[in-house]
Order: sequence, then C-alpha cells, then structure tokens
Amino acid sequence: MESNEKMFIVITILAVIMFGIYIYLFILDRKIRKIEKQLKEKNQPE
Repeated sequence: MESNEKMFIVITILAVIMFGIYIYLFILDRKIRKIEKQLKEKNQPE
C-alpha cells in the first residue's frame, strides 16, 4: 500500500466514526426531548 492509500483509509474510517457519533447523538437528543416533554405534561396539571 502506498502512503496515500493508507491516509485515505484512515480518513474514511474517521469520517465513518464521526458520522456514527453524530447519528447517535441525534437519536439520543430526540429521546431526551421526548422524555422532557412527557415530564412537562405530567407535572403541569398539578
């Protein structure tokens, strides 16, 4: 393998990892918003 190929592979792997982290945080944020909304609705009638 040439050094250019190795660098391309490393950059590709890092991009995939960063994309995965972004997707995970996006899904986690949606779940947290849903839970916060449920808690607000539950505590409002009081």
